[in-house]
Amino acid sequence: MESGSDSALVTAGTVIVILPLLALFLIFQRQFISSFMHSGIK
Repeated sequence: MESGSDSALVTAGTVIVILPLLALFLIFQRQFISSFMHSGIK
């Protein structure tokens, strides 16, 4: 029982930590690609 709740807490904590990082990564990726495209065109 306790190990199950612990794994659930670990999973929830992991999701809470990863989601913001993933969002920042996606936003940064878009800006990086757009800047890369602009620099590549010149």
